[in-house]
Amino acid sequence: MWLEHRVEVATRGAGLLDRKRRALVQEHRRLRVLARDTEAEWRRTAGEAELWLNRAAVMAGEEKVALLVARHPQAQVTVRWRSSMGVAFASEANIDLGASPHDASGGSAAADLAVAASRVAVDAAVKDAVARSALKRISSELALTGRRQRALERRWLPALTAARERLNGAIDELEREEATRAVWARRRQRRSGS
Repeated sequence: MWLEHRVEVATRGAGLLDRKRRALVQEHRRLRVLARDTEAEWRRTAGEAELWLNRAAVMAGEEKVALLVARHPQAQVTVRWRSSMGVAFASEANIDLGASPHDASGGSAAADLAVAASRVAVDAAVKDAVARSALKRISSELALTGRRQRALERRWLPALTAARERLNGAIDELEREEATRAVWARRRQRRSGS
């Protein structure tokens, strides 16, 4: 009975792991596309911000750009988490860049555009980081689930099934021996009774 129960539990576990793996594959595909898109957006916006920062540096000077950076408030990021098939991962982030200082650019159009482009790039970078982090967590869980499923299906289930077959064979053999002994005992009883 114990062995039958173990085979049943292992079979049910392999089925559950297969369903989990399939759900994680779908989530992995979705996150892979999202990470690809957010990376492309981040690269595009970072390039644009760099372009405007270089223009501002040329027009206003490096010191003015350094002053612009120093006066700009630090970004505050709040991450929201989600769970899928028991895996917690970052699903989105809200970023507070604070109010843009009005006097930081000193009236330079290039500096104003550099500030605006940098704010967009920071937002894109945070979204990319969230997507990459989620993809990494789901990828790790997908690999772990696959290993567990393979271990059950390729090692434990065959071993338990083979043990069950050996045990059933031994039980059948014992039952045949018992039946043979019972037949012999009845024959002896008949002979001794006659």
